[in-house]
Amino acid sequence: MKKLLMKLLAGNILLTNVGTVVSCQDPYQEQFDFNLNNINAAVFQNYTWTVDQMLGSELGGFQTLRATVLKIIQSNFQTLNILKINVDIYYGAQTIPNQDYLIDFNAVRNLLPITYFSIHITPNSYGSYINEKWITVNTKVDLSQLNIFKNETLFYSNNPVSINKTKLLEGFIESTNRMLQTDQGYQEIVEYYKNKKMWNNNNSLPKGFFNLEMNPKADESTYLKFEAATAMLVFDPSVINSSYKTMLDSMGFAFEQETKFLSVWNVTIESSDFNVKDWRNIDWKPVPNKIYNGITTVQEVTEDVIKYLVEWSAYVHNSHFMRPEDVEVILKKGQHQLQLIFDRWQHN
Repeated sequence: MKKLLMKLLAGNILLTNVGTVVSCQDPYQEQFDFNLNNINAAVFQNYTWTVDQMLGSELGGFQTLRATVLKIIQSNFQTLNILKINVDIYYGAQTIPNQDYLIDFNAVRNLLPITYFSIHITPNSYGSYINEKWITVNTKVDLSQLNIFKNETLFYSNNPVSINKTKLLEGFIESTNRMLQTDQGYQEIVEYYKNKKMWNNNNSLPKGFFNLEMNPKADESTYLKFEAATAMLVFDPSVINSSYKTMLDSMGFAFEQETKFLSVWNVTIESSDFNVKDWRNIDWKPVPNKIYNGITTVQEVTEDVIKYLVEWSAYVHNSHFMRPEDVEVILKKGQHQLQLIFDRWQHN
């Protein structure tokens, strides 16, 4: 009897050992009490992300950010049943659920890749997993350094300028998209992503794809403000609780220092001519009945001003006539006015 008992005990031990070996060899066997907090964040942070894997929604044959995140989970955590977890993705470095920053993949359309985001993994009611996991992915994209944004006027508005923050942001976005979708803008942004090894050459994005699209909630912060004295839009990085900042950061506009963009300007005259005050009619609309809006370029405004001066000089200055080559219109970056220089004025 004693020998039989010893044999049975030996058999149990053997079966237990075999079972242990089998579970180690089978990576697809589900772990029913998986601790989500044990998920290795480095798996996502060190992933070789490409721009077409970080989109907010489907665009043709491209992936979405959500689809890529789920793919990474399935590939790297085989003992985790993806049907028993909730995966939410937020703009920026979130560590607590915040509905304002949760990405609505049903609402966003084609936009700039979301390169700074947080993944929140929680158990759902279909399993017995425990705890939660927050993972922040920041690929350090900063498109604000592109050459196309240097010495550019990002927003032109009629007088009086609207101080409504939402309108100001819309003007900034409209102007940004206009520049990103030019030939120069497209080439620069592609080169930027290539240098960061994030460009997928096998599945290149269409030229008109890069489009900053935002539908932020009401934002009473001072992250975006308008300085009337200099007619500048100001983005202040020291502000933390701002939906504008969070969303811009997430798409590569993480201004490291207080950034100002010329948003609107006045037209004034500098001249030694005795009758200069008669040019006071040149204000915000040098061409009657023309609408200046967010797509109006600096060059277009300066050409309109010159045209106005030349065509109307006879009416204003009687016998004094001007030619286009007599006028030089200079945009003073960082100032709020266009300066008209008449040093080469020639009287007929």
